Amino acid sequence: NQECDGRFIRQVRMLKQISKHNGLSDLGNGKAVCGLLIETLAYEAIDRSLKHDVAMAKVFAKAPTIVAGAVFDPSGENDLTDDGSIETRAEVIEILEHVSKGTSEAMAAQRDGNEPLALQIWADICGDKFPKAALTEEQAFDALWQGGGVTATGRITTDPRQAKAAARPTRS
Repeated sequence: NQECDGRFIRQVRMLKQISKHNGLSDLGNGKAVCGLLIETLAYEAIDRSLKHDVAMAKVFAKAPTIVAGAVFDPSGENDLTDDGSIETRAEVIEILEHVSKGTSEAMAAQRDGNEPLALQIWADICGDKFPKAALTEEQAFDALWQGGGVTATGRITTDPRQAKAAARPTRS
């Protein structure tokens, strides 16, 4: 925590809230993703003082790969992912990848100066503890009309660079 300018503990709490909001704490009868696993993922990814958004994005970017293998507690004796089945582990990885995609999208929106979109994405990722910045129906229509689009995670954006490419229809 000292190496992270006192931010690490707060960031772990944020990670636990995000994990809970996205259903990770409910998997495997509540045993697939324990608090110590979240702390270990944070410890593996956060190696210096980082802004909260950067820390969240970094943890969730690394988490799917880390969780795919054995994750040991700090003592190195207990595998924290050993309680879940293969199906549960796959579900955990799928959720982590989804959250990672969202954090990447939020960071891209911030870099591009689209703060309303970034806030909306962070609110979706973090849940009720994060303030919503929702578009009105008129704002959404205007964004689409002015060349915007829909992002990979289904959000409306005014920036065509953030819009996903439309899928081509398939023939049967």
